[in-house]
Amino acid sequence: MGPRPYLVARQPSRGPKLIQFRIDRIRAAACIEESFALEPGCSLERYAARAFGAHKTEGRYGEVVWRFTPEAAEWAAGFRFHPDQLLALQDDGSLIVRCYAAG
Repeated sequence: MGPRPYLVARQPSRGPKLIQFRIDRIRAAACIEESFALEPGCSLERYAARAFGAHKTEGRYGEVVWRFTPEAAEWAAGFRFHPDQLLALQDDGSLIVRCYAAG
């Protein structure tokens, strides 16, 4: 998720919502005997696709539209900005990239 490595987990005491923990800020870890199964329908890919990097503000989730100039269109077309992006080459040579995310 972006340039920093994150641990995505859930703390049962804080509810069912997934939480991100910056790995560089974890001070200690321990192995325990407990284990768990993912809840039905849980998808880390879908979770990560809701934002760019690690920024996830639910109230800011929506359609993102970028227009790249004809000079930048070829470069942008080869870049994966988002796993669900849609590319549309325009008549003037520019490129429109659309997806849904926050951040």
